[in-house]
Amino acid sequence: MNKKFSPKEVLVPTLTLFLIALVATLLLAMVNSVTADRIAAGKAAAEAEARHIGFCPHNPSGPVANAATLQLAACVPNFVKLEMMMTDVPYRADICDEQLTVENGCVVIPERPGLGIELNEKEMEKYPFIPTQLRHYRGDLTNIRPVDAVPYYQIRK
Repeated sequence: MNKKFSPKEVLVPTLTLFLIALVATLLLAMVNSVTADRIAAGKAAAEAEARHIGFCPHNPSGPVANAATLQLAACVPNFVKLEMMMTDVPYRADICDEQLTVENGCVVIPERPGLGIELNEKEMEKYPFIPTQLRHYRGDLTNIRPVDAVPYYQIRK
């Protein structure tokens, strides 16, 4: 004999499963490349893949983090999107030989060895790190890009 369920008996477990999946998506799929190393990010991507969740790394950083995150994205089967900044400091091209191309809305993964970039350490000495207290610690919004920021990639159609 088949038991009949009321809409409430069906809806509550369905909503509970949905909320669990939503929380898992938020926790596992959004990996911050500033604080997470690539091994941890790879583990998070694998954990997300096992649950059929897309992987979307957060990447608001410079050329080294960007190169590493692009390589990670290239080898993660459940990769969906890469958050990256649209502009950066005008001397970014001076401190590395990064050659990024955006084609049809997608970044072309560099095929050069390693991370695909070389750093110019002599040039980097001209631009020492300047600590900035970000909004999460101060309580307001902070524009972390300089006013003279420029795009650091080519767009190919």
